[in-house]
Amino acid sequence: FCLLLASFSFAQTNEINIIPKPLSVKVDSDVFELSKATKIVIWDERLREIAIGLNAAIARQYGFKLKIVDQGGASVKNVIILMRTRFQDESEYNISVRKGVILLMGNQQGLFHSIQSFLQLLPEKKGTKIHIQAVGIVDKPRFPYRGMHLDVSRHFMSIELVKKYIDLMSQYKFNTFHWHLTDDQGWRIEIKK
Repeated sequence: FCLLLASFSFAQTNEINIIPKPLSVKVDSDVFELSKATKIVIWDERLREIAIGLNAAIARQYGFKLKIVDQGGASVKNVIILMRTRFQDESEYNISVRKGVILLMGNQQGLFHSIQSFLQLLPEKKGTKIHIQAVGIVDKPRFPYRGMHLDVSRHFMSIELVKKYIDLMSQYKFNTFHWHLTDDQGWRIEIKK
């Protein structure tokens, strides 16, 4: 009986795990092959900063950078397209992963959230070719206030830890940082005036 249950614990599912769970996830049987030849296509020059951030995250994880091109400078094969789209909710976004194209859509904040979800889709294994499951994701926050609290008034923390904390908050799409700097015993930061 124990051996039977042990086999279920090692079974892998085809489930897409993104935190927080998106509103809608539709999995397809195709895969997108991410490699050094993949290009990031931007439809607007204002998206270059977001594309650079995505490229840096891919470089950290896999050790190679992708070429960033404008919409006219790329074919529609083996590309990641960043597209600004108007949604009613500022944080709403869509992700479409198909065999040759990944489409990340949203306004400025929504695109940032789509990249955070896309990075969670990437496999941990390193290699020359990375396979990403084809999927369609539609998401927007269920709650307008999504925050975390950090208490440094009684528990001293380094600057690096606070920065890491904020990075993790943005990775999981929190939008409010409550920083407890002072208590009745006094401030924990130096104020000259």
